[in-house]
Amino acid sequence: MPSNSSKRASGRLSANVCGEQVRIALMEARPAGLTLAQLVIATGLSPYYVRKGLNYIKDTAALEHLTPITWTATAFRCTSRIGSPTS
Repeated sequence: MPSNSSKRASGRLSANVCGEQVRIALMEARPAGLTLAQLVIATGLSPYYVRKGLNYIKDTAALEHLTPITWTATAFRCTSRIGSPTS
């Protein structure tokens, strides 16, 4: 039986898997946003993997035209592009 494809042989999660889980949690929580502790609970990931996911989103979101993420000292938020023209 195949092993969980989201984990590597060493048991570590890849950045894209962490990023997708974090992005989904933030999208579900919008517009309120989530703190790091809330992201840990919502994703089931450790703080290390949540940060890894946030870094992945930061590095790839603009390239993939994903919903922008903003963060403050207290929370991370996904902002929508409501009202922007579609091309």
